[in-house]
Amino acid sequence: MKNILILLFLLNFTISYSQSKAVKVKELMSLMGQQNLSSNLNTIFIDQFKQKYPKVDEGFWKKMENEINVNSLIDSSTSVYEKNFSDKEIDELLKFYKSPLGKKMVQNAPMIMQEIESLAQNWAMEAGQKINDELTKSGYLQPPRPPSN
Repeated sequence: MKNILILLFLLNFTISYSQSKAVKVKELMSLMGQQNLSSNLNTIFIDQFKQKYPKVDEGFWKKMENEINVNSLIDSSTSVYEKNFSDKEIDELLKFYKSPLGKKMVQNAPMIMQEIESLAQNWAMEAGQKINDELTKSGYLQPPRPPSN
């Protein structure tokens, strides 16, 4: 009987610990702005289908918006954070994202990512051109022949 009580206590402690970690992760995701992104994801997702199927009536799309619940994605995402960060690390991340610097990071992240994406696209174009030029110069690629008249 004593062993069963100890087992039940440990099981209850484990469940409580896990739940509190999940709650912290959801708070962290909210501070990082992921909740806002996720809530917009439903609309963006449905809008893509609306464009693809413009003849479908609005009532259908409203029904789909209610049936496709982005909260299931948020719930699934919490397990990724739980798997990759310890409870202590999540506490430290929470402290950071509550700080002025963390708030600034969240505020500027979309602009930073947009700039990085633009830089990456330019880099990829330049790198691709350099590779093609070198392939041509080395004889691996032949430039197109001019049309014969």
